[in-house]
Order: sequence, then structure tokens, then C-alpha cells
Amino acid sequence: MDSNLAEDFVISVIANLNRWDAEIMFPDESVSRLCFSMSTNYDDSRMIGQKTDKVHLAYAMSQDCAVFLTHDVGLTRYRIPRELQDAKFFKPETMTPEAFWERYLRR
Repeated sequence: MDSNLAEDFVISVIANLNRWDAEIMFPDESVSRLCFSMSTNYDDSRMIGQKTDKVHLAYAMSQDCAVFLTHDVGLTRYRIPRELQDAKFFKPETMTPEAFWERYLRR
């Protein structure tokens, strides 16, 4: 990619993030606590071995996101460990992009 195309691409991404009012999140210690708890809890085994999913869900939970979009239907049914609920962490409403479209965007 030549430098002009790369610069145009970066500018368009930043413009879209601003237009969408997107937020960029950085990890804190709660992300590691959430990931560890989800990886060592075997009550709901859907997250065992799902490192990327755990990290994404942990970010959303640590930032109190209201909605989490995923194509992984198993993740929509995942139950977070009781110890996390007791520590006041809650799983956001988790749905597929299609379900989000139907529920919130379709007119």
C-alpha cells in the first residue's frame, strides 16, 4: 500500500470512529481477573479454550458495556462464573449482529 492510500485509509477509519462515537478501550487489572476466572471456572465450559472470546468479553465487562456483539452463538448463551457476579461484574446483553439489527436498528 503506498503512503497516500495508507494515509487516506487511516483518516477514513478515524472519521468513522468519530462519526460512530466509538470508544477505544485499554485494559486494566479487571480484564486479567475476568479472563482468569472465566478460564478456570468449569460450571459453563463454553469459554474453555476460547482465549480470544474471553478477552473480548472481559473488555466489554470491565467497561460496563451494555451490549456485546458476536457471531458465536455459544458465547451468547455463556454464563459468567458466580464469583464474578458476586464481585459486581455482569455480562452485557450478548447477541449476534443480526439479532442486534432486528432488535435495535430495524424500523
